[in-house]
Amino acid sequence: MSDLWRRCLQRLESDLSIEDVHTYLKPLQASEDAEVRGEHRRGHDERDADRARARGRRSRRLARLTEDLLMLSKMDADRLELEIRPVKVAQLAESCNETARHRALEKELTVTLDVSDNLPDVAGDARRLQEVLQNLLDNAIQYTLPGGKIVLSADLRADDVVFTVADTGIGIPTADQPRIFERFYRVEKARTRDSGGAGLGLSIVKHLVQKMGGTVRVSSEPGKGSTFVVALKQAT
Repeated sequence: MSDLWRRCLQRLESDLSIEDVHTYLKPLQASEDAEVRGEHRRGHDERDADRARARGRRSRRLARLTEDLLMLSKMDADRLELEIRPVKVAQLAESCNETARHRALEKELTVTLDVSDNLPDVAGDARRLQEVLQNLLDNAIQYTLPGGKIVLSADLRADDVVFTVADTGIGIPTADQPRIFERFYRVEKARTRDSGGAGLGLSIVKHLVQKMGGTVRVSSEPGKGSTFVVALKQAT
């Protein structure tokens, strides 16, 4: 499964299209289905539980890759439509924080929320903005070691509503930071592939934020953590 996954990613890096999504994800799904059928024929023991957990991780990885690729294809074809409306900041942040907290508990991470009082609504697409924040939170969870901390915050700076996702994770090397939002770019590629990353998430974040008229940036220090900052105009 691992070798097939890597081969698919290598092909997708060189030529992305809707056809690629179906052509190169099909053998992944076929492999997954074959493993499921094989497990049903085997007896039940402790190893079955491990196999089931591994299969679940692969399924989630496959689903995430499919979703990301389809979104990128829509972006490339300029078919991704956004509904820019006033979005309640506190409600949005609380929802994202609650979702992240469940996954963080599995790694013994602490996720906290820090939202300034009486913030104005932000101008954005609620669904896509949630995807942006969730992606940044997932990234923080992925690269923060057990016992670490993650903070999602929101405040007002001039005319912008600013969301910040800060972690105490492994950080990003200085040389990689200028390219971190590029499509398919991965820091320490082998490690990222093994963890299920295709190098698409941050590229999608940047595109969505820019599509909503905002900016995103990162600051990071290896061994100490990373901070991602998303700035969007407040709703008028």
